[in-house]
Amino acid sequence: MTQKELIKSISLKTGYKREVVEKIMTAYTAVAFEEFERQGSIKLSNLGVLRYTNSIPHNGYNPVSGKHMVFTGRNKIKFIPSKALDMMLNKPKGN
Repeated sequence: MTQKELIKSISLKTGYKREVVEKIMTAYTAVAFEEFERQGSIKLSNLGVLRYTNSIPHNGYNPVSGKHMVFTGRNKIKFIPSKALDMMLNKPKGN
């Protein structure tokens, strides 16, 4: 789902105009960026947690150049699903 599709879907479900929903999404993004800088994580009820993490430098192999090299660490955002979302996505298949 793209951001445009998400805005349209939220607009249809809530009855708010698309412009209003788009402003809310823009504000949400700005607040999320500020929160990652300040605290490093955002908890979304019934969805999960977005957490800022650092990966450590590690040794690897570059198949293009054929050389072993050290890959530098990176800053990443990790998503940890809530129990409800995890159960929904991993429920057993029906017979």
